Amino acid sequence: MYTLSNKEWNHIFNLILKTGMQNTLDSYINTVLKEIEVLIPYYAANFFMYNKDKEVMGQPKCINIKNNLIKDYESYYNKLDDIKDKTFDIKVPIKSTDIMDYRYWKNTEYFTDFLAKNRLYYSCGVDIHYNNKLLGTIGLFREKSDLDYTEKDLIILKLIKPHLANQRYKLFLLNGIFNNLKISKKLNKGKDKFNLTKREIDVVK
Repeated sequence: MYTLSNKEWNHIFNLILKTGMQNTLDSYINTVLKEIEVLIPYYAANFFMYNKDKEVMGQPKCINIKNNLIKDYESYYNKLDDIKDKTFDIKVPIKSTDIMDYRYWKNTEYFTDFLAKNRLYYSCGVDIHYNNKLLGTIGLFREKSDLDYTEKDLIILKLIKPHLANQRYKLFLLNGIFNNLKISKKLNKGKDKFNLTKREIDVVK
């Protein structure tokens, strides 16, 4: 059993505090990845957001992962990704060396031509859920020359996961309220401009 130091606990509290202060999804994602690196150093990282149908929303936030790499994955390597089904939408943090046998996996086309070639040798990650609904995925990567992720890294991800989920859901609600306010303002302007009746306004809503 791993014991976290006072310094690590302080970093965790800082991460929760700083993340909770963000009011936009962009600033939330940037803060999460920046603060996680203090606790769990990484070479590269990505953060995916999902809609209610578990489809990726927009472009993922990536660090040290170029756009052309994302395109290569979507157009070709996605079909060869044999770790995807084992790690997508799971409840606990996980690392690649716990679920893949590197003796064989490192000789596959997907690993040699895509992951290792781009210095993404070790990986770990956590899915963010709120009320059992998948909201996002954080993936962290290290080079072959780095040490593998540890059980302590997974414990840290498990500790911060519910706080990240609460903030992600809060931002979802805030964005919904903001969008509804913008719609209401437009309706009020349209009502005066086009002399809309009450029934016409109800239809537009």
